[in-house]
Amino acid sequence: MEDLTYQMYLTDPDVRERLEREARRAQAEAVRRYIVAPLQQFFKRMRTATGPGETSLRIARGSMARIPNGRGLRVSVQYGIVWITQYGNPEDVCLNAGESLRIDHDGLTLLSAYGRTPHSMVTLEPAFEPSLVERLATGVRGLWAGASRTLARPSTSGI
Repeated sequence: MEDLTYQMYLTDPDVRERLEREARRAQAEAVRRYIVAPLQQFFKRMRTATGPGETSLRIARGSMARIPNGRGLRVSVQYGIVWITQYGNPEDVCLNAGESLRIDHDGLTLLSAYGRTPHSMVTLEPAFEPSLVERLATGVRGLWAGASRTLARPSTSGI
């Protein structure tokens, strides 16, 4: 940027706009670096503290944690990205930090660290007995999925 004088700032609206835009960018960067980033680190450290009955696992990149028969167990990702594969569930799930999933099938569940971080941190919360409302909601979802599959099948009656 060329040497600017106060007179140029006062008389040229383009110079004034450019300088004010640069000042806003510098201010936003300072807020991000000195306020937002330290607060994110603080809350990340707070999330790794576990409550009663919870367990924290650190999973190194390239390795897996095995959870046998963990139905009802809540997996909460505290740091990194975790790839989750459940026995009996054809869809794998990938969770980022701050996201969680309740294991809904018995059998083996595999957790593996994914992405560029050297490890991922997860918290396992104890299983619980689903409430009547949750059991009803699961049943209705199953009925709806079955009905939508039936409706989506092509008909051969016109052949």
